[in-house]
Amino acid sequence: MNLEWFLFEFAGLFFVKASLLLLAGIVAAVAFRKYSAVTRYWSWNLCLLLLIILLPVSLFTPNWDFSLIAPPGYSQLPPIEEVRFAGSGIPEGTVNDVLQTEFSSNHDLNYWELLWGALMLIWVLGVLVLFAKLAADLISLAVTSHTGESTPESLDPVIERCRLRAGCRQRVRVHYSDRIGSPLIWGLTRPMVLLPASARDWSHARLEMVLLHELLHAARFDHLMVVASQFVRCVYWANPMAWFAVHRHSLERELSCDERVIDCGNDRIAYAEELVAITRDLRREVRYASVAMTQRYGLKTRIKSILGDPLRLPLLNRPLTQAMAMVALLVTLSLATAGIIKQPDPESTEALVATLFGVDISLADNAARVLGERGETAAVPYLAKMAKEAGSTHTRMQSLIALGKIGGEQALVGVLAVLDDADEWIRYTGIKALESFDTVQAISTHWLAWENDESVYVRLRAYLALAMHEQVGDPRPMMAWLDDSDADVRRHSVSLSGRVCVTQATSQWLKEHDDLGSDFCSRTLLGSLGDPEHEVREATVEALALIDDKTARAGLVSRLSELDEDLQELARAALRSVQASW
Repeated sequence: MNLEWFLFEFAGLFFVKASLLLLAGIVAAVAFRKYSAVTRYWSWNLCLLLLIILLPVSLFTPNWDFSLIAPPGYSQLPPIEEVRFAGSGIPEGTVNDVLQTEFSSNHDLNYWELLWGALMLIWVLGVLVLFAKLAADLISLAVTSHTGESTPESLDPVIERCRLRAGCRQRVRVHYSDRIGSPLIWGLTRPMVLLPASARDWSHARLEMVLLHELLHAARFDHLMVVASQFVRCVYWANPMAWFAVHRHSLERELSCDERVIDCGNDRIAYAEELVAITRDLRREVRYASVAMTQRYGLKTRIKSILGDPLRLPLLNRPLTQAMAMVALLVTLSLATAGIIKQPDPESTEALVATLFGVDISLADNAARVLGERGETAAVPYLAKMAKEAGSTHTRMQSLIALGKIGGEQALVGVLAVLDDADEWIRYTGIKALESFDTVQAISTHWLAWENDESVYVRLRAYLALAMHEQVGDPRPMMAWLDDSDADVRRHSVSLSGRVCVTQATSQWLKEHDDLGSDFCSRTLLGSLGDPEHEVREATVEALALIDDKTARAGLVSRLSELDEDLQELARAALRSVQASW
């Protein structure tokens, strides 16, 4: 996979897959707005955990792929030396093999690679800065915990009672510290509650409410979830929805914990007053890697929730919660293992070149024809490769015709490369393709083929090419084959003679040889109307209609009764077209 496509797909991981998960989290939060904050907090926990799962699964598991039309700048033709054929006797390959062929290591960077590379560099720098901030917070909390003072043994019964009320099964250490301004809990292995130094002077009621609040966090492993949320913020920082998700997760965490504190029997008004009082005294920065009880943002929402409707808001029942979590996990895994196949526009040069090397011969023929009609110069090396090496004779012939239509020095080299082929029809088509090249080399090649090729068909085609190049004007060498014993040779000679006779060179030559007469071609070809082979007679009618002089028209009219019924209709159609042109 080339660099720019890797960068595009990697960016898709964060801005498409992650955005879908974040959008689902926002929708869930809106859907649960009339439920308890515990339910909303659970939904945000699930969303953040799925975002964490998304990263390693996307990078390290096999993907199922879906096609994507490549944006401008991603459609690149593979190096010709790396293209493989599909079909009998040739190593198997597919359209995707061609499209996804790796670029050589020394290819020049284009605009899109530089753009995506710059964006990726900015993203990496942002990740490093945020992870450095998270690491600094954790180190600061570790130092604060190490330098803190343990609570006196007289508080152990209060701590144990609050732990049991909170349903916390872990043993939690509690320390005082003069380096913090708000009660908080943190920890990567074992949770620790840190109380500000002023907590030594707190009333028993305030202290018990604070400890209950923090131990409720510990019971739900919020000290780990806050680190997980900051991890999401670090990795997906370039996605605005990630910042919103982390903010809402933090707010719902405190709202849900406030609900649980009230559910444990604490007075709403007293609890709200204590929150306001502690927040008012807050002087120090709250570290992102910890769960702080009081922060200035969101305080108004929390107080309003605490003092709100005393009726308990509904919770989702456990079976439904588990079912939703399982469905969300399966959807995330499917999304994470989705990969992108670069699929250019089916009408693009890249897609047509890929089709050339596919397993469907008819599609390959059509692709070669379309590339030729468009004059796609970028496809010349691939058409030349097909003309030289493809397993299908017909596809090789179509590729040669396409090279003739495109033209240019590179296309000429590709055509010349097949003129020594063992297949006479490949040589024939090569000579036909050379008719488009009005160069000395093409003309000399036609002379060599006319004089030396062992196939009469190739020789006749070469002579026609020379006539079209106006290098010859004498039609007699072409007409010498009208009496050949092979009906196919006679038919071919008739058809090509008609085309030679209408060239300017032949017209000039007949003027110079007035003893033969200007109607020499028509008189000669009229003899082939009596040929025993139907196909030769049909080719003669078509050739006479092409020449279209008085002798040809009169001959068709006078010999009309001698022709087969279908040839009579063909001759009448030719005469009608002539009359219409008069």
